[in-house]
Amino acid sequence: MMNNDLVSIIVPVYNVEKYIEKCFYSLLNQTYCELDIILVDDGSTDKSGELCDRFAKMDKRVRVIHKKNGGLSDARNRGIDAAKGRYITFIDSDDYVSGNYIWHLYKLLIESQADIAITRAIKIYEKEEAGKEDSFEEADTCCFSPEEALKDMLYRKNIPVYAGAKLFKMEIFKNIRFPKGELFEDLSTVYLLFHQAGKIVFNPVRDYYYLQRNNSIVNSEFNHRKMIQVSSTERIIAFAQKYYPGSVNAAKSKCFITTLNLYKSIPGGRKFRQDRITAKKVLKKYNRDVFKDKENKKLTRMIAGLSLISIEGVCLIGRLYQWLFRKGIIRLSKPV
Repeated sequence: MMNNDLVSIIVPVYNVEKYIEKCFYSLLNQTYCELDIILVDDGSTDKSGELCDRFAKMDKRVRVIHKKNGGLSDARNRGIDAAKGRYITFIDSDDYVSGNYIWHLYKLLIESQADIAITRAIKIYEKEEAGKEDSFEEADTCCFSPEEALKDMLYRKNIPVYAGAKLFKMEIFKNIRFPKGELFEDLSTVYLLFHQAGKIVFNPVRDYYYLQRNNSIVNSEFNHRKMIQVSSTERIIAFAQKYYPGSVNAAKSKCFITTLNLYKSIPGGRKFRQDRITAKKVLKKYNRDVFKDKENKKLTRMIAGLSLISIEGVCLIGRLYQWLFRKGIIRLSKPV
């Protein structure tokens, strides 16, 4: 039974005056109306904060929090603390969603009596429109236990690792917050949220539009802070060993692929020599297990197998692929 419960939407905002209007109107035009929209201005130095205040005057469901800059995690955490909804979701201010986004997630969660509902995102590039909205097919819905969802996410099958495209029961955040000051905060948080859930429901409808910006953290040049991804994924391995032994190989796979992608981006020279050494040790630590794992994707196993022969050779192939991608010779058409 649908109860029209209040859903809090947390939108961290920092220097996105070029993008936030599209994000905001996608929220305002939701078919599900019981919304608590919280725009957290994280010390923006452009006109983003002013735009937030203007948006709040347009709709009583919108609230604005202005704060000193503390990063994405800190902004999300302030939003969580201020949320009034029974359910909560996160949308980055340069992304946008379909008109049925909240309705899809709420319907999934209520009808499945789940604690977390998940759909899919699709990558959108600047100056590119989303195209026709996906149709929602109930027959495609599937439910997972926490371990099944974790395994699916770590094997990079259906469930994305980021906080977007998900609706959570508010009580799941009782003892969990995003790590302040840490890059790639979703990697350190989403698996803990799964652990708190009893049931997780997923539908592959693509209703979250994930903007790919050249100056985003993900697409920016390497710096030492990005090495947090290595320690984060190794923590997930330790977590799986303690709570979900059947997911250890999946966690190793995630660590291997994450570290390999990071290793490819580390420049030569003395400045980042220790980071290259650290990453290479991790790759050698797990590549054999990933290669032998018959549950894993064939492509991932092949990459791990090639890395047993030459890690540098695998990286060279990866850099060629990235160059072809940047030149527009190849494009990613699949969902994130």
